[in-house]
Amino acid sequence: MRRAAVKAIRAGKPSSIATHRQHTAQLPVQAILFQRRHSAGKPQAPQPAKARSYASDAGFPQPPPVIAQQAQMAMSQGLALLAQGDAPAASELLARALELRPTADAHYNMGVCQLMLKNTDRARAHWLSSIQLDPTQADAFVSLGNVCFMDQKDSQRAIAYMRKALELAPRDPEIMFNLATMLESTGELAEAVEMYDRAVSHGLEKAQPFLRNAIAKQMNPKHK
Repeated sequence: MRRAAVKAIRAGKPSSIATHRQHTAQLPVQAILFQRRHSAGKPQAPQPAKARSYASDAGFPQPPPVIAQQAQMAMSQGLALLAQGDAPAASELLARALELRPTADAHYNMGVCQLMLKNTDRARAHWLSSIQLDPTQADAFVSLGNVCFMDQKDSQRAIAYMRKALELAPRDPEIMFNLATMLESTGELAEAVEMYDRAVSHGLEKAQPFLRNAIAKQMNPKHK
């Protein structure tokens, strides 16, 4: 499952979580989207990957330039530490960025940090705050789905979150794949096959063996 993204001020609505987003030229930090990993076809809980620049300011007015600069600096430094695996130090800087500029992405990044610190409940709370401020945050829905599926064993809620993520990023084959694995795990083979097939048709070659296996299960319920 794609690793949780650390992000900062997005210039527009996400088109696909699997590709780099577009940003305004004045932003100094390159945006790098999160990656997902898979193990035996089962989604893994999100983990932070590389730093990316600020994304949306949804839900929060533009602060004075000095405050905005301070928030961006704190966020950039925090993301750099997060990418190095130093979550405790990153947490302090991300908390400062969140205090200065409590945007949807500030909450998202803090959620990633809290997950690294194994504070799953806090991570969920920040991701929920993120989507409350900006309901177009597909990344947050993916992360919530991953945590529900892997940590809370709440497959139905996980599937609901992943469906919402796919609604926001309908051409993302990784989301299709992750949704398919969740559906397959709950015995919803017909839709799982459909999602695997869509993932393959959108260029995700690693979904092919999972598609064949799911079809075999459909044809022979005893097949594992």
